[in-house]
Amino acid sequence: MNRRVLIIVAVALAAALIVGGALWLLSREPVAAPPAPEPVVFDTPLATVEGETIGALYWREQYLIDLVLSQMAGQAPPAPEETLDRLINGALLLRAFPVEQDIAESDVALRIANLEALWGIDDVMLENSLKAYGLTMPALERTIARLLKVETIQKALAASGTDPIQWVTAAREAANVVIDEEQFERMKQSLGL
Repeated sequence: MNRRVLIIVAVALAAALIVGGALWLLSREPVAAPPAPEPVVFDTPLATVEGETIGALYWREQYLIDLVLSQMAGQAPPAPEETLDRLINGALLLRAFPVEQDIAESDVALRIANLEALWGIDDVMLENSLKAYGLTMPALERTIARLLKVETIQKALAASGTDPIQWVTAAREAANVVIDEEQFERMKQSLGL
């Protein structure tokens, strides 16, 4: 009988320890899980401008944004090469004349609102058009912010008496610009172009 009592006491003690431990764990503050790391997306180089890469996925996004904006404006879409040229020219300007200040979100929103008013559309129509091409408003906002930076540089060049188009033309001739023509053809084919 003593053995039986010892077993019962041992089981009761074990149960008490388990319940007590569980209650202690539940009473603690929850520990937040570490934030999930940002997914790493490798963007295959499509072109380099003085060593700075323009990725194929970035070009694709920009080309699709050009398509949406052209569609909204009722204009013919640009050729794929025109989008790449715009990115190369912008990279040359931003490299030569870095804009220290970020473009204000309100300036980006104002430009988008002005375009919507010009085209007679609203946010919902614009967002739906972007979604139809797998794009988001933040992608458009980044594009507009970059465009505003480039425009700021172009205005400063013009104010200093330098023709921005001539500057870009001369910079493009002098720059080390390398386009991966095979990758560019693959990207155009992936879009059915």
